[in-house]
Amino acid sequence: MIDRYLFEGEQLVGSCSEHCYGVQLSLHDDRSAEPVAHGVRQSARSILEVPYEGNFTVQLTMDNCATNLGCRAWIDLEPAS
Repeated sequence: MIDRYLFEGEQLVGSCSEHCYGVQLSLHDDRSAEPVAHGVRQSARSILEVPYEGNFTVQLTMDNCATNLGCRAWIDLEPAS
């Protein structure tokens, strides 16, 4: 989980290494703890757009890692256009 101030229109892209599947991003409002956005899942990637400006908690989950060596996951932030 990551706590961060985000701006409306920014995009979060969750990705993982080549041996993982089912990456999912979710965005929760810090004040209410309610989910406000979920990423569009694309196997090893998940993309979501921040719906409004504020403090959020970002969570990345991974359904499966198909190697005994472990999988790496990360979140990239793209500025609003």
